[in-house]
Amino acid sequence: MESIEFMRDEIGENIKVAIGTSLAVIIPTALMGSFKHYQQGNINWQVVLALVPLAVVGGFLGAKLTSVLHAEQLRRAFGGFMILVGVRIL
Repeated sequence: MESIEFMRDEIGENIKVAIGTSLAVIIPTALMGSFKHYQQGNINWQVVLALVPLAVVGGFLGAKLTSVLHAEQLRRAFGGFMILVGVRIL
């Protein structure tokens, strides 16, 4: 989430491009992290198989939502989501 804010605030990138770019950057990170956790036996494959279809649908719907919402609406929704995550962490 911080990378989206960085791209938006420091680079001046449009929020839609910042979100897409952030997701693309996550791919190699997720692949390497997953591989290392696989080597250490830290993956529950039953949970993976249950969650992957939901993640794919969520990714599709989230990307579709960016084409429907204006940048300002998306920025506010993202900000609200960050607040909810922060409250949950506390």
